[in-house]
Amino acid sequence: MFLLLVGCSEEEPNIIDEEETTIEINWRKTHDLDDFIQSFTSNGLIEDTVILQVVIASTDNTGNIEGIIYLQEGSTPLSINISGSASDNNFNKGDEIFLLLTGLFFDAEKQQVFGDNNNTSIEIEQLAERSQNISTDNSIYFDIVTDLSDLNDSYNQKSIKVYGVQFNESLVGQKIAELEESILQDDEGNQIGLRISENSSLSDFEVPYESGNIEGILLVENNAFTIVPDALENLAFTSKRHSLFQAKTFEFNGASIPYQMMLPRNHDSETSYPLVIFLHGAGERGTNNTSQLAYGTQVFNNQKAREEYPAIVIYPQCPPEFMWSRREIDDSGGDRIFSFPVEDNPNEPMGLVIELTKSLIASGDADPNKIYVMGLSMGGIGTLEYLYYAPDLPVAAISIAGGHDSSLVSTYGNDIAIRLYHGSNDGVVPPKYSRDLIEALNELPNEQAEYFEAEGKGHEWNYILNESDSILSWLWSNSK
Repeated sequence: MFLLLVGCSEEEPNIIDEEETTIEINWRKTHDLDDFIQSFTSNGLIEDTVILQVVIASTDNTGNIEGIIYLQEGSTPLSINISGSASDNNFNKGDEIFLLLTGLFFDAEKQQVFGDNNNTSIEIEQLAERSQNISTDNSIYFDIVTDLSDLNDSYNQKSIKVYGVQFNESLVGQKIAELEESILQDDEGNQIGLRISENSSLSDFEVPYESGNIEGILLVENNAFTIVPDALENLAFTSKRHSLFQAKTFEFNGASIPYQMMLPRNHDSETSYPLVIFLHGAGERGTNNTSQLAYGTQVFNNQKAREEYPAIVIYPQCPPEFMWSRREIDDSGGDRIFSFPVEDNPNEPMGLVIELTKSLIASGDADPNKIYVMGLSMGGIGTLEYLYYAPDLPVAAISIAGGHDSSLVSTYGNDIAIRLYHGSNDGVVPPKYSRDLIEALNELPNEQAEYFEAEGKGHEWNYILNESDSILSWLWSNSK
């Protein structure tokens, strides 16, 4: 046993090897935690007088962090291997304490303190005698992590907040403690593990669909990173999932078009799925193969859509020098007059979208009886252009803030269910072109067309796209 004798002078306390049962301590900080760690670079007995001033960074109130107390001074971490329940001895997260380390053993590699050289844990009662509370409810220092690729060994045992992570979709709804492996990913696919003990009060936590944030202690083990939370509120999953789309390129007859593809949840390569083609507006044209995802993905990537309407969804991107049609505008007289000339074949990007559809059907990926096309603005016009050039492919279509030549509807209007949406105050693509279309469609003997005009709305579409279930339930009600 080490006896610490303290006088009233400013000199360092002396440690005397005596057979005594008490330790008299002059509670004052002798080392910064960082300086202590740098000084004790090898394992062994802490013989010098070492009193740290640290904040308790973890609690065992939920039973998820057992046998360890994590401490910090600023961003520097230290852990203590303990036996007994810290929560039963008033070691509370956020408490600032003086802590006497003299006479204990230090593992420099782990940055962990033990009871003896055999890495025996310290009895919690003994640890309580070696500490004195200074203040409560102190702020914990957290390292903020928004990119998991930034993690390295230096984060070991630190308190961190990880932003923008999500579970694999196949795990949604399962109790996390029952999983063989709990892995989260950021939007770049970098991974981090989540540790929740089956004996913890957190064990009933169900894997959420949403992405979110986690805070806890980060552990680095075998070049893998694992975060250990100590409270339910440390698991905050309230944000939209990262994109489920994958960038691809389709090539045909020497030409190519970029597109994004979303596969169904638990995709089975032996199954043919409904196919939805979404055509973007003029502002999303380009070659980056990302801009086209600006609108509409909320229709398809929410949890209900993924569970109830499994589909392959593709977002092709029109190059900047083209549109989805050959439409022309004359506004020289003050009004915007549209014309929609057609030729024997579609223009290059529309032709590639049609060929991509055929390719997905031929490969068995897409169900030929459930092909759906929809689009907005330039893509709303493009949707009707698609119907004109490939009337045998889709079974249903939605045009939002679009339009087309109403004299052409007999080409496709008897065989395809069509919904038209337009704002009454649309000054970009006047609603006249949807009104003319529905009038012509209604004259066909077997038409299946509906028109919805939103009073007071302009050239906009989110008021429709935010109604995911309404869109998908209608599309899915149509099949060949």
